[in-house]
Amino acid sequence: MSQLEILNLARSCRQTIDSDFAQVITITFAMVVAIYYFLHQAGVRMKIFASA
Repeated sequence: MSQLEILNLARSCRQTIDSDFAQVITITFAMVVAIYYFLHQAGVRMKIFASA
């Protein structure tokens, strides 16, 4: 492999890692928002049970 091919492979790997990291962050925030909205709609018993 030439140096150019190795550099292109490294850039490609970096882009894949960045994309995967962005997806993980997005999913994490979506779960937090979903839990917030679920608990906002839930009754007092469910809120107490979820926090225990």
